[in-house]
Amino acid sequence: MHEPLLNGAMLMPENGAKPEQLVVYLHGMGGTGESNAWFVHELQRVMPRAVFYVPDGLEAMDGNEETRQWFGIPPKFNDNWFTRHPDLLSKRARLKLNRMYKWYDAAALKVADYIRDRMDAHGIGAQNTYVFGVSQGAMMAVQMCAESDVLADRAADGSLTPLGGVMIVAGCLLNASEVEKHPSQSKPEFILVHGKKDTTVPFRGHLLTDKTLFRCGQKTVSKVIWGKDHTFFEKEALDEILRLAKPWEMTDPGGKCAMAGRNMRRQEPAVRCRHHFMQEFLQNFAQMRWKFCRTTMRFSRMRQRVRQRRRHIRSRRSTRFCRDRNPGRRDVHGRASGRTSMSGAITLAISDAVCAVWQIFTAHSRNIPVRRGICTNMRDRCPATRRRGRSGRLAGRI
Repeated sequence: MHEPLLNGAMLMPENGAKPEQLVVYLHGMGGTGESNAWFVHELQRVMPRAVFYVPDGLEAMDGNEETRQWFGIPPKFNDNWFTRHPDLLSKRARLKLNRMYKWYDAAALKVADYIRDRMDAHGIGAQNTYVFGVSQGAMMAVQMCAESDVLADRAADGSLTPLGGVMIVAGCLLNASEVEKHPSQSKPEFILVHGKKDTTVPFRGHLLTDKTLFRCGQKTVSKVIWGKDHTFFEKEALDEILRLAKPWEMTDPGGKCAMAGRNMRRQEPAVRCRHHFMQEFLQNFAQMRWKFCRTTMRFSRMRQRVRQRRRHIRSRRSTRFCRDRNPGRRDVHGRASGRTSMSGAITLAISDAVCAVWQIFTAHSRNIPVRRGICTNMRDRCPATRRRGRSGRLAGRI
């Protein structure tokens, strides 16, 4: 067996037997084959009879040979462009997307030659060949397998044997319009895994990918990892990825995989999509119910606070003083015309009290009968002015 076309890591079966399955793992941007070898060790638990290849990216990232990438990205590229169909993008966005697609196209030919070379070297057909991809490697895998049949086996009668499966993690289609123009005729099985809180490759890009593949008649299984972002290789998410790959395990030496998952995934896309929706709904029902209850409780508490606030405002409106509409205008008795403010009310109360005390004092000193009530015209009865009132009710001088 000759050397691979690309450098990277390789993992043979643990029992040392001849491999019966081939798995090619495409890493994400900034990674290498050696740095992602730990993931294939985890995959070996569910696929013990497979040989694993983790090639290095085709290009050095920013001139650093320790970090690799499969194809370049144009400057000022917006990741949110992956969430919209290319026909709906602006002219500037389409130019950048087409430029990146040309770089991908050149890289995809080399990756396809590498995978086909490994298939011929081990004598493994397309039915027992699987492709895993993460991030940029996932974009490479899903775009390459969805728009071409370069990895499928073609029989003498022209029939195609598809790949055993393609699993993409935190990735999406680079160009959905190209897949719609010439979709794959072999129709391999796609498993799409994405984190709900992913912002590097937005989650809506995952939805667009699933929708495009379904329209083209491809077999898809979509799995959303709730509460996880772009780097969600924790134990919980990793166990879910291994569970989805478990049906690919070869159970007998004859070359057949586990039929439990194979029967479910060989149904027609529309029927299997409904089945998958119910499966996802039942799996996440408890979490969805808790989120719904928590949201309902939160809104009920907010409504309760709003009601309490409204009652408090109504009670204050009934007792508080409004602002004086015409603070400079007074009637003949000194009262403010209209409503008074709080400071104005306090000033009037103090002036009335002073006038009342002064009236009592003058009445006791001059034996003048006290008029019942309070004095509201402080200007005419204030001792500082020493003026007689207009009504003449004060007799004598001070």
